Amino acid sequence: MGSGESSGDKTAYWQAVLDVQTSSGLSVRHFCAERGLALSQLYY
Repeated sequence: MGSGESSGDKTAYWQAVLDVQTSSGLSVRHFCAERGLALSQLYY
């Protein structure tokens, strides 16, 4: 996510990430570990 992106773009990005996590069947911790995300990023 670049600094030039709007908050709507960021919202859409994170909504898509959450949708993928939900449908993945993985725990949030495992999902984040596989994708190099911090848990706090997903919960924010």
